[in-house]
Amino acid sequence: SSSREVDDDDDDDGEMALEQQLIQNSILQTPPSLTTSTTTNTDLDKLETFIWLALDDLCINTKFTLPQEVSCLMPSHVVSYLNMEKPTHFVSSSSSSSTSSSLYPSVRRQLRLSYLVPALLEKLERFGSGGIRRRRNRDDDDEGMVHRQRQMWLEVPSVQLRLKAVLERLEALNDEMMGEFQ
Repeated sequence: SSSREVDDDDDDDGEMALEQQLIQNSILQTPPSLTTSTTTNTDLDKLETFIWLALDDLCINTKFTLPQEVSCLMPSHVVSYLNMEKPTHFVSSSSSSSTSSSLYPSVRRQLRLSYLVPALLEKLERFGSGGIRRRRNRDDDDEGMVHRQRQMWLEVPSVQLRLKAVLERLEALNDEMMGEFQ
């Protein structure tokens, strides 16, 4: 009988979980942080709410209107806090419980949001839409840079980490724009 210790990430057979193997082999990666602050382990519902508040600030600062494909992901519980145009329909209820009558669970809504917001920000930054100035650096217009950024978002191992990175990016953009107004 060996006294082998099994890591918490190991399954019953002593094998490392697939996600851990992918992270260890640098196939999945945590996105680089824009700030030096260490974000606490926030749940998905809170992260989603913070993202909608940051999106609202972005829309106010840039006079940009979110496309219906994005705004329909807005959870109904944040509508009263936002100044942006309300969606004509919601894809799911704001409840994350399994007793929800919605056919579109909040986890799926949060997953879509975690991919749609980076794509939206890429378009806004790349084409200078909505008052976001285009970057002046020639490397930022390079297709290789765009591909690397997209790949980075795809390599993030969890919805939670992707939402944290999205929130960080939104906050950085909002802070940058607020600095321009002062």
